[in-house]
Amino acid sequence: MGTVIHCQAASKSYRQAGLRVEVLKAIDLEIEAGESIAIVGSSGAGKSTLLNLLGGLDQCDTGKVVVAGEDLGKLSDKALANLRNHQMGFVYQFHHLLGEFSAIENVAMPLLIRGLPKAKAYQKAAALLSDVDLAKRADHRPYALSGGERQRVAIARALVTEPAVVLMDEPTGNLDEGTADKIQQLIKRLNTEHNSSFVIVTHDNHLANLQQRVLSLHDGHLKEIKGKERGVPEVSGA
Repeated sequence: MGTVIHCQAASKSYRQAGLRVEVLKAIDLEIEAGESIAIVGSSGAGKSTLLNLLGGLDQCDTGKVVVAGEDLGKLSDKALANLRNHQMGFVYQFHHLLGEFSAIENVAMPLLIRGLPKAKAYQKAAALLSDVDLAKRADHRPYALSGGERQRVAIARALVTEPAVVLMDEPTGNLDEGTADKIQQLIKRLNTEHNSSFVIVTHDNHLANLQQRVLSLHDGHLKEIKGKERGVPEVSGA
Protein backbone atom coordinates (compact mmCIF):
# COMPACT_ATOMS: atom_id res chain seq x y z
CA MET A 1 0.00 0.00 0.00
CA GLY A 2 1.20 3.50 -0.80
CA THR A 3 0.94 6.58 1.36
CA VAL A 4 -2.01 8.76 0.37
CA ILE A 5 -1.50 11.58 2.89
CA HIS A 6 1.72 12.53 4.64
CA CYS A 7 1.44 15.30 7.20
CA GLN A 8 4.75 16.44 8.71
CA ALA A 9 5.04 18.82 11.67
CA ALA A 10 1.97 20.75 10.51
CA SER A 11 1.05 23.67 12.74
CA LYS A 12 -1.76 26.20 12.52
CA SER A 13 -2.64 29.22 14.62
CA TYR A 14 -5.14 32.06 14.43
CA ARG A 15 -5.34 35.59 15.77
CA GLN A 16 -8.19 35.97 18.23
CA ALA A 17 -8.86 39.20 20.16
CA GLY A 18 -5.30 40.28 19.45
CA LEU A 19 -3.84 37.02 20.75
CA ARG A 20 -2.20 34.19 18.82
CA VAL A 21 -4.02 30.93 19.48
CA GLU A 22 -2.21 27.71 18.54
CA VAL A 23 -4.80 25.24 17.21
CA LEU A 24 -2.53 22.52 15.79
CA LYS A 25 1.00 21.86 17.05
CA ALA A 26 3.48 19.95 14.89
CA ILE A 27 1.01 17.32 13.67
CA ASP A 28 2.52 14.18 12.14
CA LEU A 29 0.21 11.78 10.30
CA GLU A 30 0.49 9.13 7.60
CA ILE A 31 -2.52 7.58 5.90
CA GLU A 32 -2.16 4.57 3.65
CA ALA A 33 -4.28 3.63 0.65
CA GLY A 34 -7.53 1.98 1.71
CA GLU A 35 -7.24 2.95 5.37
CA SER A 36 -10.18 4.29 7.34
CA ILE A 37 -9.34 6.69 10.14
CA ALA A 38 -11.50 8.55 12.65
CA ILE A 39 -10.39 11.76 14.34
CA VAL A 40 -12.13 12.50 17.63
CA GLY A 41 -11.83 15.24 20.23
CA SER A 42 -13.82 17.89 22.03
CA SER A 43 -15.54 20.75 20.24
CA GLY A 44 -13.01 23.45 19.38
CA ALA A 45 -10.06 21.05 19.52
CA GLY A 46 -9.17 21.79 15.90
CA LYS A 47 -10.53 18.68 14.15
CA SER A 48 -12.14 20.59 11.30
CA THR A 49 -9.04 22.78 11.00
CA LEU A 50 -6.92 19.64 10.57
CA LEU A 51 -9.34 18.29 7.97
CA ASN A 52 -9.12 21.59 6.08
CA LEU A 53 -5.31 21.34 6.03
CA LEU A 54 -5.46 17.76 4.75
CA GLY A 55 -7.86 18.84 2.00
CA GLY A 56 -5.90 21.90 0.95
CA LEU A 57 -8.74 24.22 1.99
CA ASP A 58 -6.33 25.96 4.36
CA GLN A 59 -2.53 26.16 4.57
CA CYS A 60 -0.13 25.23 7.38
CA ASP A 61 1.78 27.99 9.15
CA THR A 62 4.72 25.58 9.40
CA GLY A 63 5.25 22.01 8.28
CA LYS A 64 3.69 20.42 5.22
CA VAL A 65 0.87 18.24 3.93
CA VAL A 66 1.55 15.93 0.98
CA VAL A 67 -1.41 14.31 -0.83
CA ALA A 68 -0.84 11.73 -3.56
CA GLY A 69 2.80 12.83 -3.73
CA GLU A 70 2.01 16.54 -4.07
CA ASP A 71 3.07 19.10 -1.46
CA LEU A 72 -0.10 21.19 -1.07
CA GLY A 73 1.84 24.26 0.03
CA LYS A 74 3.74 24.39 -3.27
CA LEU A 75 0.75 24.15 -5.61
CA SER A 76 -0.91 27.02 -7.44
CA ASP A 77 -4.62 27.56 -6.87
CA LYS A 78 -5.37 25.92 -10.22
CA ALA A 79 -3.15 22.90 -9.51
CA LEU A 80 -4.64 22.55 -6.04
CA ALA A 81 -8.19 22.62 -7.42
CA ASN A 82 -7.20 20.00 -9.99
CA LEU A 83 -5.68 17.76 -7.31
CA ARG A 84 -8.80 18.04 -5.16
CA ASN A 85 -11.00 17.15 -8.15
CA HIS A 86 -8.94 14.07 -9.03
CA GLN A 87 -7.67 12.78 -5.68
CA MET A 88 -10.08 13.93 -2.95
CA GLY A 89 -13.73 13.63 -2.03
CA PHE A 90 -15.44 15.78 0.60
CA VAL A 91 -18.50 15.08 2.76
CA TYR A 92 -19.76 17.49 5.40
CA GLN A 93 -22.35 17.43 8.18
CA PHE A 94 -24.57 19.51 5.90
CA HIS A 95 -24.69 17.89 2.49
CA HIS A 96 -24.13 21.08 0.38
CA LEU A 97 -26.08 19.69 -2.57
CA LEU A 98 -27.11 22.11 -5.30
CA GLY A 99 -30.84 22.59 -4.84
CA GLU A 100 -31.67 23.31 -8.46
CA PHE A 101 -30.15 20.03 -9.67
CA SER A 102 -31.33 16.43 -9.35
CA ALA A 103 -29.47 13.77 -7.39
CA ILE A 104 -27.77 12.38 -10.49
CA GLU A 105 -26.80 15.88 -11.65
CA ASN A 106 -25.28 16.63 -8.24
CA VAL A 107 -23.27 13.40 -8.27
CA ALA A 108 -22.11 13.93 -11.86
CA MET A 109 -21.01 17.54 -11.23
CA PRO A 110 -17.33 16.83 -10.27
CA LEU A 111 -16.93 14.78 -13.47
CA LEU A 112 -18.53 17.48 -15.61
CA ILE A 113 -16.21 20.06 -14.04
CA ARG A 114 -13.32 17.76 -14.96
CA GLY A 115 -14.52 17.82 -18.57
CA LEU A 116 -15.84 14.27 -18.85
CA PRO A 117 -18.51 13.85 -21.57
CA LYS A 118 -22.02 14.19 -20.12
CA ALA A 119 -23.13 10.67 -21.06
CA LYS A 120 -20.13 9.07 -19.33
CA ALA A 121 -20.44 11.34 -16.29
CA TYR A 122 -24.09 10.40 -15.88
CA GLN A 123 -23.29 6.72 -16.34
CA LYS A 124 -20.75 6.83 -13.50
CA ALA A 125 -23.08 8.92 -11.34
CA ALA A 126 -25.90 6.43 -11.84
CA ALA A 127 -23.61 3.58 -10.79
CA LEU A 128 -22.67 5.38 -7.57
CA LEU A 129 -26.29 6.19 -6.77
CA SER A 130 -27.00 2.49 -7.18
CA ASP A 131 -24.12 1.76 -4.77
CA VAL A 132 -25.82 3.91 -2.12
CA ASP A 133 -29.26 2.40 -2.85
CA LEU A 134 -30.69 5.53 -4.48
CA ALA A 135 -31.08 4.41 -8.10
CA LYS A 136 -34.82 5.07 -7.94
CA ARG A 137 -34.29 8.59 -6.58
CA ALA A 138 -31.81 9.74 -9.22
CA ASP A 139 -34.14 12.34 -10.75
CA HIS A 140 -35.30 13.81 -7.45
CA ARG A 141 -34.03 17.20 -6.31
CA PRO A 142 -32.66 17.58 -2.76
CA TYR A 143 -35.89 19.05 -1.34
CA ALA A 144 -37.69 15.80 -2.26
CA LEU A 145 -35.14 13.62 -0.44
CA SER A 146 -34.88 12.77 3.25
CA GLY A 147 -31.88 13.87 5.31
CA GLY A 148 -30.32 10.42 5.06
CA GLU A 149 -30.91 10.28 1.30
CA ARG A 150 -29.31 13.69 0.81
CA GLN A 151 -26.27 12.56 2.79
CA ARG A 152 -26.02 9.40 0.68
CA VAL A 153 -26.11 11.56 -2.46
CA ALA A 154 -23.26 13.63 -0.97
CA ILE A 155 -21.27 10.44 -0.31
CA ALA A 156 -21.89 9.26 -3.89
CA ARG A 157 -20.70 12.65 -5.18
CA ALA A 158 -17.53 12.33 -3.08
CA LEU A 159 -16.77 8.89 -4.51
CA VAL A 160 -17.69 9.41 -8.15
CA THR A 161 -14.22 10.64 -9.10
CA GLU A 162 -12.66 7.51 -7.55
CA PRO A 163 -10.57 9.65 -5.17
CA ALA A 164 -7.54 8.46 -3.28
CA VAL A 165 -9.03 9.84 -0.06
CA VAL A 166 -12.45 10.94 1.18
CA LEU A 167 -12.50 13.57 3.94
CA MET A 168 -15.65 13.60 6.09
CA ASP A 169 -16.62 16.20 8.69
CA GLU A 170 -19.34 14.87 11.03
CA PRO A 171 -21.11 12.92 8.24
CA THR A 172 -23.74 11.54 10.65
CA GLY A 173 -23.95 14.53 12.99
CA ASN A 174 -27.21 15.88 11.56
CA LEU A 175 -29.05 12.54 11.26
CA ASP A 176 -31.35 10.51 13.48
CA GLU A 177 -29.92 7.36 15.05
CA GLY A 178 -31.42 4.90 12.56
CA THR A 179 -30.31 6.87 9.51
CA ALA A 180 -26.87 7.48 11.03
CA ASP A 181 -26.42 3.74 11.49
CA LYS A 182 -27.20 3.12 7.82
CA ILE A 183 -24.68 5.78 6.79
CA GLN A 184 -22.08 4.23 9.10
CA GLN A 185 -22.49 0.82 7.51
CA LEU A 186 -22.44 2.39 4.04
CA ILE A 187 -19.12 4.13 4.75
CA LYS A 188 -17.62 0.83 5.92
CA ARG A 189 -18.82 -1.02 2.80
CA LEU A 190 -17.70 1.66 0.34
CA ASN A 191 -14.28 1.85 1.98
CA THR A 192 -13.84 -1.86 1.32
CA GLU A 193 -15.29 -1.87 -2.20
CA HIS A 194 -13.63 1.27 -3.58
CA ASN A 195 -10.30 1.11 -1.69
CA SER A 196 -10.45 4.86 -1.07
CA SER A 197 -9.01 6.02 2.22
CA PHE A 198 -11.50 7.63 4.60
CA VAL A 199 -10.63 10.30 7.17
CA ILE A 200 -13.65 10.99 9.35
CA VAL A 201 -13.98 13.73 11.95
CA THR A 202 -16.73 12.68 14.34
CA HIS A 203 -18.19 12.89 17.84
CA ASP A 204 -19.92 9.55 17.20
CA ASN A 205 -18.00 6.84 19.07
CA HIS A 206 -19.81 4.06 17.22
CA LEU A 207 -18.81 5.49 13.85
CA ALA A 208 -15.25 6.03 15.14
CA ASN A 209 -14.98 2.42 16.27
CA LEU A 210 -15.95 1.13 12.83
CA GLN A 211 -12.71 2.62 11.48
CA GLN A 212 -9.35 0.86 11.47
CA ARG A 213 -7.65 3.59 13.47
CA VAL A 214 -8.89 6.28 15.84
CA LEU A 215 -6.85 9.40 16.57
CA SER A 216 -7.61 11.88 19.33
CA LEU A 217 -6.87 15.59 18.95
CA HIS A 218 -6.24 17.32 22.27
CA ASP A 219 -4.41 20.55 23.09
CA GLY A 220 -3.17 20.74 19.50
CA HIS A 221 -1.58 17.30 19.51
CA LEU A 222 -2.71 14.15 17.69
CA LYS A 223 -2.49 10.80 19.45
CA GLU A 224 -3.50 7.34 18.25
CA ILE A 225 -5.89 5.76 20.75
CA LYS A 226 -7.06 2.78 18.71
CA GLY A 227 -4.99 0.90 16.15
CA LYS A 228 -5.45 -1.86 13.61
CA GLU A 229 -3.74 -4.37 15.88
CA ARG A 230 -5.99 -6.99 17.45
CA GLY A 231 -6.75 -6.38 21.08
CA VAL A 232 -6.62 -2.57 21.02
CA PRO A 233 -9.71 -1.40 22.96
CA GLU A 234 -12.59 0.49 21.41
CA VAL A 235 -13.00 4.20 21.98
CA SER A 236 -15.45 5.34 24.64
CA GLY A 237 -16.19 8.79 25.88
CA ALA A 238 -13.82 10.39 23.40
